[in-house]
Amino acid sequence: MESSNFWWYLAEASFCLTAFAGLYRFALARLSSFLWSRGYLVGSLAASLVLPLLGLPDVLRHLRPPVAQAGTTLKPWVLQWSAQHLVIGTPAGLISSWDWLGTLGVVAVTVYGLGALLRLWRIGRSLRGLYQLIRQSPRTRIGTFWLVELPTAGQGAFSFGRYVFLSPDHATLSPLERAQLLRHEQMHVEQHHSLDILFAELVGALLWFHPLVGYLKRELRNVHEYLADAQVAQHSHLVSQYRRLLLRLASAQAAPVLSHAFTNKQIVLRLRFLTQPPASPTKKLRYLLVLPVALSVWLSTASFGNPATEAAPMLPLTAASAIVGPKINRIRWQGNTVLSTNRLNQLLGLQPGDVYNAQVIESRLNFLPDGRDITSQYMNQGYMFFSLIPTATPQANGTIDLALTMVEGPQVRLRTITLQGNQKTNSQAVLATLPLKSGELFSRAKLMQAQHLIAAMGSFDANQVHINPQPVFDNGSPSKLTDIGVVVVEK
Repeated sequence: MESSNFWWYLAEASFCLTAFAGLYRFALARLSSFLWSRGYLVGSLAASLVLPLLGLPDVLRHLRPPVAQAGTTLKPWVLQWSAQHLVIGTPAGLISSWDWLGTLGVVAVTVYGLGALLRLWRIGRSLRGLYQLIRQSPRTRIGTFWLVELPTAGQGAFSFGRYVFLSPDHATLSPLERAQLLRHEQMHVEQHHSLDILFAELVGALLWFHPLVGYLKRELRNVHEYLADAQVAQHSHLVSQYRRLLLRLASAQAAPVLSHAFTNKQIVLRLRFLTQPPASPTKKLRYLLVLPVALSVWLSTASFGNPATEAAPMLPLTAASAIVGPKINRIRWQGNTVLSTNRLNQLLGLQPGDVYNAQVIESRLNFLPDGRDITSQYMNQGYMFFSLIPTATPQANGTIDLALTMVEGPQVRLRTITLQGNQKTNSQAVLATLPLKSGELFSRAKLMQAQHLIAAMGSFDANQVHINPQPVFDNGSPSKLTDIGVVVVEK
């Protein structure tokens, strides 16, 4: 996944997570249907990661806002200069120019990476600590779980996986209290609550910057406690005794991050839910709200997401299939650093064994109206001087080796955008409506969008709208800046 796509994925996953957390907070958090709440919380974390990856079905693609009005006959914008003489390297005049946007991107990647690694390190450290406790402490098999006796006092009871941990402090409990405590922790073991927590922690490592991840993790832990409490109360007629046990152990020391402590800060809610009856079927209907919310966030991320994240469908091979000619033996890419070889092969839509057809290859390498060609993919990310040189080499067995050499060049940003040819129309008013802003990366798709928007205004001749990039040269070499001249003819 390319870096720009990954950032967009994180943004969409954060949007989904916010919607699901909001629904839980304002509609579901106080319902005493704990099993349903557990399913909702785990499912919302999973859905937040999966929904941004799901594309929009063909039957719903009409939901996308049209880029241009029907009836316009604009041709795709193409380069008006040659990039064959591009000198690769850093121009001398740019050595003192600080690319602060590029630096900001590097800082963002570094901060995000360090944050994710820190969360993963904490998870690993907690797992290692639990493993050492299990290895170094006496343990006894009791039914479906192992009882681990901690060597030091001052630690509250907790569980992880198939292990329940008790400290010497719990030796003072009465037989009934000890049985209730073990029953509580046994419920965590049998219902596999540790898997929920581990999954939530991994989601938290991916979206560590999102404040609502912590909220959902806390709520999931609380729901686990409510479930275990309900099981103890269901199997015991001494609910008042169990409530006193909760209060007695409320001051116990915190448990490891990935474990389930017998007590926590939500003691008041736990005591209240112990005597609260299950939610009525009518109140459970609130959980159906997840359907419109999930559908809304899915349509939002699929319909208006980053086009670069969508898999480019293979272009039809009708032209190539109709020709009886040499087959492609091997496809080799050289010089690519921005897009991976797998991504380039996907965009090319050819593989060894397909019929070699120069016209088909040319169409997939250069400018297609829908922007699915390789050149457009590069130019939409600021690589204004990008060029691609294909070489076909016949082999002795009658096949063709296809080598594609990339010249990516530097990323180029917009400097000034001017409107030319207007006499009656205000330049600033027109430019303000265009998706072209000074300081942003050069994008062929945005140039075409600007061309369509101006043509649709009605004040200009739709067939005489021209977008002219004007690269800024420094000592004869192209710099990392370009001016944009928008040429119009008023009606």
